[in-house]
Amino acid sequence: MERLYAPRNQKLRQHLRDARERLNITQQELANKLDRPQSFVSKFEIGERRLDVMEYVDVCEALSIDPVKFLGQLLSDAAKKKWL
Repeated sequence: MERLYAPRNQKLRQHLRDARERLNITQQELANKLDRPQSFVSKFEIGERRLDVMEYVDVCEALSIDPVKFLGQLLSDAAKKKWL
């Protein structure tokens, strides 16, 4: 459970939420694209659950984000800011 709240996990959740909000997509709209309940989106955004790799890819695709580039940017930022 402790790793769920590690800085890098928090940053990933924040970046995904920011991406959703920039697109003006509600949690419900994202959940609909993922064919999941709204609580799925809420829980990963607030840290109650983790995304596995394929769920991460699905979320990125639903937000029209390249998952590899997105993760690469996150890791680059992490290395610069030392929160890995």
